[in-house]
Amino acid sequence: MSAPVSGWTDDVSTVERRMSVHEAVCAERYASILAVLRDTAHRVTRLEVMVVAAAGSTILGMAGLVATLALRLGKGS
Repeated sequence: MSAPVSGWTDDVSTVERRMSVHEAVCAERYASILAVLRDTAHRVTRLEVMVVAAAGSTILGMAGLVATLALRLGKGS
């Protein structure tokens, strides 16, 4: 792949060999990109679950606080 481009003087076998090498390298890069995308999607899903759990906990905690305050204020009357 690091050979200089020699213009239009390459014969067919040289061009075929270079194309085969190029296709192999591109296939490997594509496989690597797909693996990174799968890993990233897994991480994002995990973060989404953590955010939803934290939001749910916060909402339930605040609801509990409001219920406790409402019951205490209702007793005083």
